[in-house]
Amino acid sequence: MMNDSDTPKSRCRWYRLTVDRFLVGLLGVEAFLLASERFGWFAFNERRGWTVLITLSVVCLAVLLILLWLAVSLLFRRRFQFSIRSLCVLTLVVAIPCSWFAVKMQQTKRQREMVTTLVRAGGRVRYDHMYFSQESYVPKKRMPNPLWLVKLLGIDFLDNVTILHLYPNSSAPNRPLSDADLAYLESFPHLESLILSRKEVTDVGLVHLRNFSRLKELSLGTPKVTDRGLKHLKSLEQLRYLELGCGGVTDRGLVHLNSLKELRHLRLHCAVTDQGLAELTSLTQLEVLESYGATTPTVELHREMRALDDPTQMDFIETPLRDVMDFLGEFHRARITVDQEALRVVDVSRDVQITIHRKGITLDMALTEILTPHGLAWMITPDGIVITTKEIVDKELAGVARLRKSLPNLKKVRVCVDW
Repeated sequence: MMNDSDTPKSRCRWYRLTVDRFLVGLLGVEAFLLASERFGWFAFNERRGWTVLITLSVVCLAVLLILLWLAVSLLFRRRFQFSIRSLCVLTLVVAIPCSWFAVKMQQTKRQREMVTTLVRAGGRVRYDHMYFSQESYVPKKRMPNPLWLVKLLGIDFLDNVTILHLYPNSSAPNRPLSDADLAYLESFPHLESLILSRKEVTDVGLVHLRNFSRLKELSLGTPKVTDRGLKHLKSLEQLRYLELGCGGVTDRGLVHLNSLKELRHLRLHCAVTDQGLAELTSLTQLEVLESYGATTPTVELHREMRALDDPTQMDFIETPLRDVMDFLGEFHRARITVDQEALRVVDVSRDVQITIHRKGITLDMALTEILTPHGLAWMITPDGIVITTKEIVDKELAGVARLRKSLPNLKKVRVCVDW
């Protein structure tokens, strides 16, 4: 009969935790965290650098547990098996997050260099913990990182650049920004808002905007950009707001904007016409359309555009039309004029009596209610708001009228007619 000491050593049960199994499980956790960084499964994946910091913390905690495990085994004289294989696996477990951390540090250094270069060129940068104060399509951001962590690793390790403004800054000398310099923008793949208002930029420079899949707001104040440059905006599928102040853009260039299916707000300072606007029928999500034409907008024109959305009040009893318009113009600080020649054609006098009692409606609604019963209408021109006949307005804005029928979500249209 065999003694207990002669029996072969039994295999370790499948449910028994060993150092080897613990380390293999740790490798699985690291692979899971790497995948979450790639696909953005969790909220912390949106924070730059946080996934690698969590992975490093998990590894450090695991090493401490192994050391504690060893200490307890020695204290109670239990077996603690740590083989060469275990050492190799532990080396791999530690090497993965350390290499990952080194890569992140290199990316941080590159982002810091790019930010410094653009700031010297007159740019302003905001990171993704900063909230954009203006009314914006960029969502409100999260709380900032702990200050001690920022001091330890730097803001560029923990935050992505999401907002970048590049425009002439008179308070600091700017060096010229060439088309080649815009390649720096590719270092900010999480960019969500970009203002590019530099006269040196041409169609060639806009090539570097093609890969910004997260971009939601774009403002171009680039006089040298033409219709050909707008083709580089086709890939910006998440764009919500677009402002174009490009001297070379005409009706032909607007065709390239029809691929921006998510666009909500379009503002144009270009030589586009009513016929060109009528071709924007594919922008099914468009809610606001503003077009100032080729005319350089003045402070007064901007104020009058905003005044049309301001609430007003009216309490008139048999008051001449000209007096009503004078009152509204003074109340809203807007230039409102009456086209006397056009009114004579339809046999309507400036002294036609107006009786209306309304409050809490916007100025544009008020003008429509006053003028429609008399066959009149209003439109925006470089010289302010002009009261004229409905026939003239329908002729000048025929394309916009067709566009309204094609876009059910279009709530607000402001088109300055060069009349």
